Amino acid sequence: MIAAKTLKLNGKDVPIGDERNLLELARKAGIDIPTFCYHSELSIYGACRLCLVEIEGRGIVASCSVLPEPGMVVRTHTEEIREMRKEAAAKGVATVIWSYPRGEAISKDGETAIDIAAYAAQIAALLGAHVIKIKLSTDHLELPAAKSVYEEQQIDIATQAARVKHCMDSAFAGRRIMVFSGGAKKGADGVFDDARAIRDGGGNGSIIGRNSFQRSREDALAMLAKLVEIYKGKA
Repeated sequence: MIAAKTLKLNGKDVPIGDERNLLELARKAGIDIPTFCYHSELSIYGACRLCLVEIEGRGIVASCSVLPEPGMVVRTHTEEIREMRKEAAAKGVATVIWSYPRGEAISKDGETAIDIAAYAAQIAALLGAHVIKIKLSTDHLELPAAKSVYEEQQIDIATQAARVKHCMDSAFAGRRIMVFSGGAKKGADGVFDDARAIRDGGGNGSIIGRNSFQRSREDALAMLAKLVEIYKGKA
């Protein structure tokens, strides 16, 4: 017989199952941990700092972003944690949600389909995000029901700029900051074209990760300088 894997949660032994994080395990154990930016169907970011717990030997962490491990000693409601949650809420800490749809319900192409991207932006806004990060979308429509609506309402998704505008409109009609992932490494012209589409569609910027650090320092700085000029409308 295989012994169950457990951790200690507020002094009690709690079995570990298929939970994605400590937050889910605590909720299954009937322990309420406050959250603001967390949603089980969206990417985890841990921005709001309300779901803090203390792990012995590791300090205070966001419970939504830590996997349960056998032998952990976790406390959810220490005085220090209560004060940190209170301060985060009182200070109006901005909530950033990376809204990347994934899972069995959508295909690989569906992860960047315009109907899915627009819905991801809307859900992030409804969850209380101040800043939303999504992927640039294609003109693919994943859901048959959505396709009929897009066609009936003649929603323009023909260009990248039009799709950016549609995603912005989906998040409280553009009243949220929205930035877009730079995606896989591509040529500089491709990066610049994406930035112009984001700018022209009303987006607030792009996240340039691998498209900068996979270049030489000189090339990366030159590319980033031009991106600034593009977003200023000068290039």
